[in-house]
Amino acid sequence: MKCYCKQDANGFYYVVEDVPEDKHELILTAFYKKHGDMFLKWYPADMPEKELVVRNYERLAPHIFSRTTVNWENALDTFCTIAKRNAINFIVDGSVSACLHGTAIMPTDIDIVVDMTDFEKTKTVFREYTIEPLMRYDNLLLSNYFGRLCIDNVWIDIDAHPKKGHEIKNIDVKCWNGHIIYVRSLRECLETYKVMGKNKYIAEIEECLRKT
Repeated sequence: MKCYCKQDANGFYYVVEDVPEDKHELILTAFYKKHGDMFLKWYPADMPEKELVVRNYERLAPHIFSRTTVNWENALDTFCTIAKRNAINFIVDGSVSACLHGTAIMPTDIDIVVDMTDFEKTKTVFREYTIEPLMRYDNLLLSNYFGRLCIDNVWIDIDAHPKKGHEIKNIDVKCWNGHIIYVRSLRECLETYKVMGKNKYIAEIEECLRKT
């Protein structure tokens, strides 16, 4: 499997080549698009910090996409340790938040929502793990800050949004691996996955809620 970056007049591209068929779905979940025999992800040509992300991507991506399991526990533990050391406030969202409640869901990544005031700090302290730049995206409806890290071959999506903290209405506190972590409530996870139509997650969460 070959992972590299290239640039032309149309933009900056993350590229994955020579992909075994059993890894196609994993790469597609990372928002790549299949073009012939390769997978591409597009960014604008003026994307910041290209040297950093190219170096990290070419070093880390082959391990991400060739993995057979997701060791999200190690990745989250490392993230929490660094975040605590640097006083970064965050919420665990997505499938891992459901895992921290005790469900048997198998995540493909980790979703983290950091406090807006900590976004620039996050960008700085996690530089060695950055494979997609932490940057601001604008459209007519919102101002959103997003980026992607890779820790222990697990990608970690970092989000910071002015309204996101209010959208996550119900937050629980968990003690996990010696870390105090804020997580999305299990019932709110359930409602989110119902909207998304992820039936395999819905069944796991409903079973977990029946036991509580």
